[in-house]
Amino acid sequence: GKMATAAQVDRHPLFIGGEWVESGRLFDVRLPFDGTLVAQVHEADEALLERAIAAAREGAAAMAQLTNFERAELLMRVHDIVKRDLAEYGRLI
Repeated sequence: GKMATAAQVDRHPLFIGGEWVESGRLFDVRLPFDGTLVAQVHEADEALLERAIAAAREGAAAMAQLTNFERAELLMRVHDIVKRDLAEYGRLI
């Protein structure tokens, strides 16, 4: 088959602190067995990395305030969403 070009594949932003962020720099995601280009993902620079770390710390602090039951309920919702969107994740990976 014909190899995909960068213009023909999905481009995926970063998800940082509840927002989709485009960095302006992309890197190719290729299948390891044949090098087929399957997507492009925005690449985080040091500033975006620091922003992501800060957001993760805030999220961890918020999770720590939840009871065990609230955390379990939240994780079950995440499970349901992942299960619902499994085919899309498989396509992306």
